[in-house]
Amino acid sequence: GRTRAVLRWGDTPADLDLYVVPVGVTLGGAGTPVDWLSRSLSGQVSDPPTTLEPKHPPYLWWGVSDDERGCVCVQGLGSKCEPTCNLIADVEGGSPPTISIDRDDTNHGVLTLENVAVNTPEVATLDNLLPGAYYIYVNSYPPDEPTPTFPMSTGGDVFVDIWLGDGVEVSLIGHVTLPAGSGGKWLWAGVFE
Repeated sequence: GRTRAVLRWGDTPADLDLYVVPVGVTLGGAGTPVDWLSRSLSGQVSDPPTTLEPKHPPYLWWGVSDDERGCVCVQGLGSKCEPTCNLIADVEGGSPPTISIDRDDTNHGVLTLENVAVNTPEVATLDNLLPGAYYIYVNSYPPDEPTPTFPMSTGGDVFVDIWLGDGVEVSLIGHVTLPAGSGGKWLWAGVFE
């Protein structure tokens, strides 16, 4: 099945980022830990960049681990979207588990020529998941600076919805709200196992 984490917020701050951290993911009943790889848009597979702490698992945001790649979604054939940053489990046969950032919006609150702020959501997609935990966080970019924080008192609430679906039916399995004016640099959105 497919799971999506959808991050929505108001006009400020301009940039929030979803983080997906797979922890303790194993191959079915065998309990063998999964190794994660990074796959480029061209299909090239490589080891993901290392994290600041070698014992930490790789994670995905608008980059892979500590590598700020600037994930985007490139339009493919028809309406298919090809994310440029993803993690793929190193498993043999079948469809491997994949985690991708499909949309990264860095311009919330920016007005168009029509004087309208088009605030699109940020979306992470998780396909064919194996047993383990998948942690979801939100950070006010840039992550290593004390400001900006979110949500600003005038920016509106921050919402993270977790959707589970099989291509036919989709259901909301989690919802987190951070009210406007509550401040902070990080939001714990949840974990699903």
